[in-house]
Amino acid sequence: MSDVISFIKRLWKSDKFFIVRLTLNLTILLIFSILTLGLWILFPLRKFLETKARILYEPTKDEFVKLGTFFRKAIEIYEIRTLEELKNKYPNYNDHILFTYDRIRIGILTNDFTKEHVIIIRGSMNSNNWITNLLTSIKKEVNTGADIHTGYAVTSEGIYNYLIENNLLKNNYSISLTGSSLGGSLSITLGWLLHIKGNKLKQIYSFANPKISISDYSHLPIISVFNICDPVPYLPIMANLNFYRHQDDRIVIFPQMFNDKAVWYLYKDNIYTDILLSIFLLPRIINPMSHTSYSKYFIQKARKLKVNF
Repeated sequence: MSDVISFIKRLWKSDKFFIVRLTLNLTILLIFSILTLGLWILFPLRKFLETKARILYEPTKDEFVKLGTFFRKAIEIYEIRTLEELKNKYPNYNDHILFTYDRIRIGILTNDFTKEHVIIIRGSMNSNNWITNLLTSIKKEVNTGADIHTGYAVTSEGIYNYLIENNLLKNNYSISLTGSSLGGSLSITLGWLLHIKGNKLKQIYSFANPKISISDYSHLPIISVFNICDPVPYLPIMANLNFYRHQDDRIVIFPQMFNDKAVWYLYKDNIYTDILLSIFLLPRIINPMSHTSYSKYFIQKARKLKVNF
């Protein structure tokens, strides 16, 4: 075996392989040159985009408590299976409703004193939910007139009709919605429908949600949060030769590379953010496990601000 290796080495070093060696070395040099040049170009480009796209997210204590409270609701709905559990979890609300539509669990909390509904939509937990996520073609939603992800458009229409047919919403009550992942996307599309139908849409809180539309919905009151390493908010990328895009100011969690902490940024809804947070210019390595790691960063942020939610 050693004789074979020695023979190959002598052959490789011979004049017959000079052109091959030269070509290989030049190719390697060219690759490294392109990578180096790319780093030199992309680094100042990224810095420029960052100055235009983001600022540090520095909420007041009250702002973060409210955000954390709705995040907690979006996560807790995964574990709530009965109406009694919903009542026990949120005793400060006057009325509680829990129902399932297309195998998606949905809770409604009502505060008669403030005249407010809170709608909580659970994220993906079964095959039906994943089929909804995977129906990424575009549907012209008849109520909004918008081009929306087919799975989310059809499901939110069904949820809306269920709410109306069963008289689950009270007249002149404001409505806030919250959800994580699939639940976050449906919170936006259902909120959009409720707004178009004349309901008092107060706020939408969306966490770790996929993109929902190629149409403009920047007029909706949305606060969305995602982890820069989470692959879900980058999807779907495009449909019908049109790029899906988030259309809201985004709070983005940046986990640090060498410790377990994170920096939080607020990204504006503009073209610089679209470029900076595109799948083609990722500042971090995508990690599917990041999709379920939001809670620890919320806890860290709460401890830093010395608040509870």
